[in-house]
Amino acid sequence: MSDSILSISVAQKVFAHLPEKFEEQPGTVTITRYGKPVMTVLPYSTYKFLLETVDSLRETIKVLHDAG
Repeated sequence: MSDSILSISVAQKVFAHLPEKFEEQPGTVTITRYGKPVMTVLPYSTYKFLLETVDSLRETIKVLHDAG
């Protein structure tokens, strides 16, 4: 699944099938309400990667701050 944008009503209909779609092709699904983004659904592996990246950046900032 590539990056997609779905209305909340469509997302409700396809939500149960997202795990299979993510296995086939990882991506994100942004869900909108009245045309405005309200949330994004992503594979757990992507979420974990983002958390690890944020932690790494925090450590780097701390080291740079302490060195400065």
